[in-house]
Amino acid sequence: MLIPQSLFYFFAHARRSGVHLETKSLIETVFGKSYCQQTMSARRSGVHLETKSLIETVFGKSYCQQTMSARRSGVHLETKSLIETVFGKSYCQQTMSARRA
Repeated sequence: MLIPQSLFYFFAHARRSGVHLETKSLIETVFGKSYCQQTMSARRSGVHLETKSLIETVFGKSYCQQTMSARRSGVHLETKSLIETVFGKSYCQQTMSARRA
């Protein structure tokens, strides 16, 4: 069974400023669900950011659940969205919570 996958990798390096930035993204579609996992690191500032997303469409409703964590600041952010289209109108309901890790 073939599973379509898209893998994106971005690498940037600035020698003068000493900033080293890496971004990795994986977008995978399995049984109608789209998974996106992204990791970003900045070595000089010590910031490590992780983002995970799940987009699922069930009976015409699109659910998006996203989790973002920043290790240095200890902030953990969660976002949940529901997008529903009824009679040509799109409704979006979003819930966001932030807590210290």
